[in-house]
Amino acid sequence: MNRNVSPLVSVIIITYNRCRELERCLNSLMTQENSNFEIIVVDGGSTDCTIDLIKQYRIKFVRESKRSGISAARNLGISNSKGDIVVFLDDDAIAEKDWLESLVKPFEDERIAGVSGKVIPITNTLFNREFAPDYDQGPYIIETKYFVGCNMAFRKSALIVAGHFDKKIKYGHDENELCSRLLNAGYRLVYTPYAVAHHDYVPSFSALLKKKFKLGKSRAYLEKKSGNHSDSKRRIIYIILIPVAIVVLSLGTVSLLLSMFKPYFWSSVFFTIAYVVLLTAVIKYRSKKSMIGAFLTIFTELARELGKIYGRLSPLTH
Repeated sequence: MNRNVSPLVSVIIITYNRCRELERCLNSLMTQENSNFEIIVVDGGSTDCTIDLIKQYRIKFVRESKRSGISAARNLGISNSKGDIVVFLDDDAIAEKDWLESLVKPFEDERIAGVSGKVIPITNTLFNREFAPDYDQGPYIIETKYFVGCNMAFRKSALIVAGHFDKKIKYGHDENELCSRLLNAGYRLVYTPYAVAHHDYVPSFSALLKKKFKLGKSRAYLEKKSGNHSDSKRRIIYIILIPVAIVVLSLGTVSLLLSMFKPYFWSSVFFTIAYVVLLTAVIKYRSKKSMIGAFLTIFTELARELGKIYGRLSPLTH
């Protein structure tokens, strides 16, 4: 890359029925200090005001024939891009005005194939505090092995060599699977704290459970693909012990409703409560979560493991 010439950048945004969030995102791109970029919105068939919104901006609009997952949508954006650098920003994220300039600058080093930036939550919610991954890798530009999908960029020529996103991954872990292939191909990846985007992790507990389930499915696919199965201890805890506790409590409830052995019901309640309290304490001890965060983790991790079971039972087509 010629250091005296700013490369054309393609900013790709994947969206589906998030008109208001998308508008906020696009407005943040209108104030970027780096002006040598195109915007490509890949739409999964939105039925809200997305199409009307797009008409207000001079951007490229690509509509999927059918929703095929995040990886396929990313690849569609890449295939419609003209830039030497392809950038991915989530439709519900807000970019700071020097975000794009800071994200692209490390590509002056020809050895670098990808750059990921810093993500700061928009709102101070329980879910952001307790469950959002730590996207802050420090105050300096450093080499890294993992990216955050809502704020990342790749050199297009490197993607051609290493391959695009694995389209069999419908949701989650797609960016890091690609990062692994780039690293194996000998490329370098870096994190920069200066490319800042603001983005909430999830809006609600139900959304968090759905997210964890989908991430579990993707993890199962990646483990089947690589043959590397992990988290055996975690699986034993969440797949065996939690359901056992739930079954015991359920049986106790049935016995109470049938006016049978009430002592059995109360012993079941005691056993279940004691088990959940103990597990909550263990999770809090092993993490930085609060007690309520540790308690909710029981259910989010159960959703994740159920997703892994579903993924393992599915063919290697995800």
